[in-house]
Amino acid sequence: DMGGVGGLGRQPGQIQRISGFESCQYFIAVQLGSPDKKQEFTCVADTGSSDLWVPSSDCPAIPDSGCIHQNRFSCEASSTCHDCTQNSECKGVSNSSFAIQYGTGSCSGSVVRDDIHLLDENGDVGTTLKQQTFAQASTMAHFFSNMEFDGICGFGFPSISNLGVTPFYQEASNIFGESKEDKNRFSMCLGPDSGELYLGGSNEDHYHKDTMTWLPVESPGYWQVSMADVTINDKSIIDDLDATRSEATEAIVDSGTSMIVGPVGVMDAISEKLGREGYNVSEFGDVKCSARKLENADLSFKMKSADNEGNFEVRDFKLKPSDYILEFQEGCFIGIEESSDMPFWILGDTFMQKFYVSFDFTEGAEKVGLAEKKDGIKCS
Repeated sequence: DMGGVGGLGRQPGQIQRISGFESCQYFIAVQLGSPDKKQEFTCVADTGSSDLWVPSSDCPAIPDSGCIHQNRFSCEASSTCHDCTQNSECKGVSNSSFAIQYGTGSCSGSVVRDDIHLLDENGDVGTTLKQQTFAQASTMAHFFSNMEFDGICGFGFPSISNLGVTPFYQEASNIFGESKEDKNRFSMCLGPDSGELYLGGSNEDHYHKDTMTWLPVESPGYWQVSMADVTINDKSIIDDLDATRSEATEAIVDSGTSMIVGPVGVMDAISEKLGREGYNVSEFGDVKCSARKLENADLSFKMKSADNEGNFEVRDFKLKPSDYILEFQEGCFIGIEESSDMPFWILGDTFMQKFYVSFDFTEGAEKVGLAEKKDGIKCS
């Protein structure tokens, strides 16, 4: 259910349902292959990477394999599929093999070219993108087998594509967007259990238009934005972090990461604040659920925004304890992790759920938009 919002069919852009898993992973469904034998896959809608990959029929469905429970793509079964390892028709493809290393394991395989069918909000094919380049994984780390998805759909910039291609969302947004601006935009609204991907603009039924704030993307690869400060209850925590100030004020908006990830020191700063309010935080981030009601422990990201004239100003994006302390059946824990490998922030789903998020890939003017969701809009 799309939250009972009427008249969505009138929207010029294309709405695609995002399904969720426990508020910490968000997926879209895509179909690949020839129209007569479309093969359906669930993939993570990931603004932190730029390639589309799915398991291959060559990936063995055996206990140690990462694709034992996954749908697998058969190039042979599709009359429109070109295998780039054997085919000179894959012009412009720099690599015919691919390998991606994630924090939790890797996957590798080969590159193919075939049609991608994008589904609309009713699950019907809304449009077909002809002859797109994507990867099929024949080897996948075992950890993938426990995941709720088949593969990954990247929504980052071409410069971080392992395959050296322009991600499919750019062509799709060009097709669906009506205005020049909308043709270079897509948006995500992540709710508690599900959400909405909007290709070709943004869905104004879901947010207050006058609250949309645009943050310039510094170097397009990731959707990376700059912050002036991060505070808890208006007290800066940037200098308490194990990173230089310039590193600790960079952030990547990443729908493929479940939580907010900050430099080492961020959990101490939050634990110390909650501790002063009488809430003890365990080493795993567990805390009593009543801490979600605290009024004076807002976590605030002070973002550098720019208007059309290029004037900069700092805008405040606040998460209340009820936004960053996550509640599950087993209890509550803080939806923030720290990473010793990364000196910058990743604003993952815990952050994105609070706002309506638009992504503009206009060359030379790339930016991320954050807006206030309308009351009661859960996008699920």
